[in-house]
Amino acid sequence: MDFHLESMKVNGMYFDIDNLCEPIFSVLINKKGWFGGKRPNLKWFRATKLKDLKQGCCFKIYNSLESVSPISCNDVIYSKTYAGNLPKSATDAEFISWIEENYSELKHISSFYVKIEFSSSTINLGDIATGRIKSIVDCLYPIIGGNKGSPDDWKINILEVAKGVKTIPKNSVKVSITEFS
Repeated sequence: MDFHLESMKVNGMYFDIDNLCEPIFSVLINKKGWFGGKRPNLKWFRATKLKDLKQGCCFKIYNSLESVSPISCNDVIYSKTYAGNLPKSATDAEFISWIEENYSELKHISSFYVKIEFSSSTINLGDIATGRIKSIVDCLYPIIGGNKGSPDDWKINILEVAKGVKTIPKNSVKVSITEFS
């Protein structure tokens, strides 16, 4: 999904990429019946947001993530695999502690590409507004900026999420963050 936005904020509030995805999933999956009409059937997605005078959302359907063109970015600034309990909130102490233990370099970056890969194939990727993806994104504030419970997740301009990833250990999630320019 590519979100073309005339401005990156409305009424003084920035657009969060996860919040842009929610209504699209609602229409395509819940109302139109795509993916069998069930959000848990969504296996992966990539969402981008960019400033463009021609507003709207464009989307393409692919059979696999491997068939999508890779995105060229700067160096990866964070790429770690977590094997603990997945966060259930934006203030999950265990997950935030893991982020902080594995990232000590404070950089002032204004745009990020975040990739989240789950080994489990049962995670509901369609539950982006309140589910595991939202909690993980909100816990990334030590890297992307903001505060506990109030991350600067509006700086995420590309969000890529997949489940059932066989290249990471069982019962884990891999989080990769790249500066995007």
